[in-house]
Amino acid sequence: MTKTVSTIAVVLTLLGASSVTAARFTTERSSHTLTLLPGGMVVVENVSGNVRVTGTDTDSVVVNIERVFRANDPAGLVRAREATLTTAEGHEKLRVIRTVITATSPDFGSVVNYDLQVPRYARVRIGSKSADDITVTNIQGSVAVTNINGRITLGEVAGPVSVESINGSITFDAVSKPIAEARLTTINGNIELRVPSNASFTWIAQSMRPNYVTTFKSLAGRAVGPAYQAFVNGTKGPAFRTTAVMGSVALLRDGTKMSEAKRIFEEVRVTEMMMIAPARRIVRRPLIDGNLQFESSLGEVAVGEVRGSANVKMGAGEVQLGIVRGICDVVSLGGPLRFGDVTGRLNARTSAGDISIQSAREGGTITTGGGTIRLAHTGGPTRLQSGGGDIVVRQASAAVSADTRSGDIAITMDPSARSQRITAKTGKGNVLLNLNPAFGADVEVTILTSDPARDLLRSDFPLSIQREQVGGKTRIRAFGKINGGGERIELSSEEGGVQITSSSVPGTPSK
Repeated sequence: MTKTVSTIAVVLTLLGASSVTAARFTTERSSHTLTLLPGGMVVVENVSGNVRVTGTDTDSVVVNIERVFRANDPAGLVRAREATLTTAEGHEKLRVIRTVITATSPDFGSVVNYDLQVPRYARVRIGSKSADDITVTNIQGSVAVTNINGRITLGEVAGPVSVESINGSITFDAVSKPIAEARLTTINGNIELRVPSNASFTWIAQSMRPNYVTTFKSLAGRAVGPAYQAFVNGTKGPAFRTTAVMGSVALLRDGTKMSEAKRIFEEVRVTEMMMIAPARRIVRRPLIDGNLQFESSLGEVAVGEVRGSANVKMGAGEVQLGIVRGICDVVSLGGPLRFGDVTGRLNARTSAGDISIQSAREGGTITTGGGTIRLAHTGGPTRLQSGGGDIVVRQASAAVSADTRSGDIAITMDPSARSQRITAKTGKGNVLLNLNPAFGADVEVTILTSDPARDLLRSDFPLSIQREQVGGKTRIRAFGKINGGGERIELSSEEGGVQITSSSVPGTPSK
């Protein structure tokens, strides 16, 4: 007989002490205890704030929550508190602790910090967009962490480890002899791996630089394609894979300092030292009177003005283009992209990194595998996509399509726009849309939530609302013709809210 375990959503009502000593900041704290069966998993999904997880000899999960609210006035503090929700979902084999932000504004905001004590045998998963610090210590189960911005520190983790970051550095302190594989990956940060001097494992390091350092006196290492592989204290033991695309990778013996580390291929004796690093090409010019054509596996481009078209292809690196008079095509496998005023159509893609654009006069396609997209103005049809990050469009005169796996989407249409096709979809976040009061459209809104009691839909335009149960969650659907109808608007959010505001003055809530 198969027993079905229902998912229980419990709102963690914050009943802790509140400190309202100033009009600009308020801090609320609470603590909650949840049971967890052996081999169970603890998942923490946070938007902004620190996360600390510590393994203990108990069979319970203790969740300590600190919510910090910021606002310009007391009314804003109330709005920040109402817009910040922390929930616990799941059952005794799976506990999911989640932050849901239902509204953002320049006038108020919030940060949620978590401090968890979990059973040492638990499996731990942490996902965050912006955390100054994520720390996990004393865990025997597997650990997986993803973060866009901020440091990640792991210590005394016996199980398999998987860490992915876009802009943060990673430190892994393996106090005991490693027995499980570890994968540490960052695009724009550094990696520091600390191990006991007698530990046996295979170290595989990758970087576009490459910049590998160590305090081990001798390594049996060799080049394997673009990577460096070394057998530390013999060939037995798990594999530690460390990839820092734009940063450095350090392997340190326990008890040594980073200042004592020596560069591999220069100071450290290895069995095979032949490894050719890709040449780094750099273009820094105030003006190119014509077209820009650039291609490199590793490089940097910084040009004030291109009086023609720009075509840039890089394996990894940063691109900064001030003014581009023609079509602009830029592709990077890792690194931030920054553009000023692009006259022609803009096609920009990076596998990981933020993208910022001052003006895309003819619109275009802007894509990042992980990072925030900020577009000040677009004058043509524009498609924006992020694998994990916010999308902000401050003024759009034409059709907009925005899609992110995890992050908020904020779009403000130009006051002169009367009807344009708009699509905004986030897998985990909020959608904010600002329209001219005279804007005409056929509107469809879809919200999938585990907390139907929250006020997740706010609209300055009248909409018809329907609710239905789907797999233990609530689907909220809203329809309506505003100002007689027009082009189609489709807005979709999961575990977040949707706001449609009416204003003749451009202005988009920003982080």
